Amino acid sequence: MEKQVLQEKFITKEPQASLGTLGILWAALRIGTRNGKLLVSIMIYVSISFSLLTIVRHLALTPILTDLSSKLTSLDHMTRGIIETDETLNRGIIKDVVLLLLLQSVILVFSCSILVFSSVATISSTYEAYTAKVLTLKDTFLMIRGRWTRPIITSFYATLLSFSMITLFSILVGVFSVISYVFSLILLNRVVAIFEVACYIYLAAVFMFCVVVSIVEADSGGLKAIHRARELMKGKTLKGSVLMLIFLLASGTVSIISLVLMRKREKQGWVRLAIQISGVWALCLAKISMFVVFTSSTMNVERAMRRLGWKEKKVSMLPFILVKLS
Repeated sequence: MEKQVLQEKFITKEPQASLGTLGILWAALRIGTRNGKLLVSIMIYVSISFSLLTIVRHLALTPILTDLSSKLTSLDHMTRGIIETDETLNRGIIKDVVLLLLLQSVILVFSCSILVFSSVATISSTYEAYTAKVLTLKDTFLMIRGRWTRPIITSFYATLLSFSMITLFSILVGVFSVISYVFSLILLNRVVAIFEVACYIYLAAVFMFCVVVSIVEADSGGLKAIHRARELMKGKTLKGSVLMLIFLLASGTVSIISLVLMRKREKQGWVRLAIQISGVWALCLAKISMFVVFTSSTMNVERAMRRLGWKEKKVSMLPFILVKLS
């Protein structure tokens, strides 16, 4: 009963009218402070994990890449000199390539595992903050154990749909590019390019909503989560896309700065690694912030169902649902 009273107080305290982008960001900042210690712990854990993975990647891949580069240079000299290539050299190149692909695959698996942990932990803890419940790190791990499969399944379906749409857009862009080249319609080419970027941002926003829905909704996952996210995006596409654009620009800025700084330190391997790790921490902060913002964009389920015309449908057991973007 006390928990319900706290929820009602919070609902009436938070603005239920239209929120702009800045209002959503401010609301996310306020709700993030409710489980601030836990979010900081998640941030540190995820950043350290990615940093260790970056160090392992550097130590494991650098010797292989150096050896492969040397062998390819030798092969190039043999080819130019019309000398019969050494079979041992060819086998060595193939071995390095296979080992490189294997290590990259292992690193990708670990990266995805860390990303799943960070998304489920951050979204769950942010969601629970709306119920005035303070979680511990142990509670978060218990939640992850019961929720980690849903975002993976949802991400798989969302990736397939996104890839299909991106492929279709690429074909259309190619067709319009040919038309604009033939008829010298430069403006048309630019309009199509802008449209493609806008579609990518929209798909990224829908993808993020799908992940959040699959985690906070016990009965949502896979195609159902995608359908729910699309319904919730109706009339709120612009604000959702603007939020995603902000985080894409932030992540892109961090990546560009890191690349520029690393290029200036080409021969200083450990300095480059330190710059790369600093970039990893900044990107982790941006990613965690994105999870908090998209999760904090919530509204009461009954009000959401009423607005969307789902009054007669089964209401989820959870007291909140995405998206307070209208």
